[in-house]
Amino acid sequence: MSCCQCVAREALGRWIAFCLRFVLLKRPSHPVLGKLMAHEMRQPTAALGELVKLIIKPNFANLVKIVNALAGDSLDKDGREMAAHQIVAMCVHFD
Repeated sequence: MSCCQCVAREALGRWIAFCLRFVLLKRPSHPVLGKLMAHEMRQPTAALGELVKLIIKPNFANLVKIVNALAGDSLDKDGREMAAHQIVAMCVHFD
């Protein structure tokens, strides 16, 4: 495994930890943030557009970059995005 892949694996671990903090953990400093995001996904309000633009889209793009670093040429663009969606799905499955 190359050094770049080690860095990418660590980045993936940090990304998953970030995602799980919002989805599963109810931190005292942000007790409703995960609930708010889940609610906006299930029953969107006018705030969803800002949530997508400021939080979801940039974080998903970062995840796709991490997947790209790990997968290399083994996946095309659609495959990398599908893999990223699968990672997100595993993180939110238990909410």
